[in-house]
Amino acid sequence: MANRLGVPKKRANVPITGINALRSLAREKVNISFRSRVSSFRAGLDCLVTKQATGTIPTSNLDIDSWNIPTGLILADPQFHIPAKIDMLIGAEIFFDIFKPSQLLLEDHLPHLRDTYLGWIVSDVIHEPYSPTVNLQHSNIASIEEVETMMQQFWQIEKVSDVPKFSAEE
Repeated sequence: MANRLGVPKKRANVPITGINALRSLAREKVNISFRSRVSSFRAGLDCLVTKQATGTIPTSNLDIDSWNIPTGLILADPQFHIPAKIDMLIGAEIFFDIFKPSQLLLEDHLPHLRDTYLGWIVSDVIHEPYSPTVNLQHSNIASIEEVETMMQQFWQIEKVSDVPKFSAEE
């Protein structure tokens, strides 16, 4: 995504820990400004650059023909039901700022629609076609540790003692 946007990259060295304690390292970061295509919402973000944000979501096509999504609602992702690559994860610094108070429940067994400044989003447990009895939940979170703290810990561990290990005679 950073390449497609053509924004200048800066060097970084930030460890990222995700689900199942999987670790990766972001070696670049970018600063972006973005705006909503459906409202006047604007924000600036510092983003870590990785090879991919997540796997393909959803993992298979969702049949939404019977969902009766009201006409006139502008969806944040009109193709949410088709498996696709995720370009960017929005972090906690603006996550709650994008939500509006409105939400809709389509039917008891269907997802909720939640209004945001980026358009309406679909949220809930969705039964995917290949496994209707298993509830799959897609959730993404990354925990970023401060590099300075890690470096301090490294140097504390690697600190060489000033006390000689051998006496002068030895």
